[in-house]
Amino acid sequence: MTALNTLITVMARRRGDLAVTRLAGADRRRLLGIVGIEAAIVLATALVLAAGVGGLTLAPMLHTQLHTWLPYLPPSYLLAGISMAVAVVATGMVASAVAFTRRRAIEVVSAVE
Repeated sequence: MTALNTLITVMARRRGDLAVTRLAGADRRRLLGIVGIEAAIVLATALVLAAGVGGLTLAPMLHTQLHTWLPYLPPSYLLAGISMAVAVVATGMVASAVAFTRRRAIEVVSAVE
């Protein structure tokens, strides 16, 4: 939940940047494509870091207790974890960008916050 709130807050702060990009000539579809690529980079980075930290902390305990370095993780658990990460990043970045780009760009830039 905290990660989702953080991603939504980051996208809310970028509302003006998204509007300026639209005023510079990017259409809404292209802008959402850029946000989608950013979301994929965030997702890949999060999954790699999570796997690395999990492996570094779990491997010594597994080796001590079970005399193996590799943990066993059922594929369904792995798929569920990846699916949850995709849902959090997609909701936090792409869905919020869709919501924030509904207003006309000039209204967002000229609004005083």
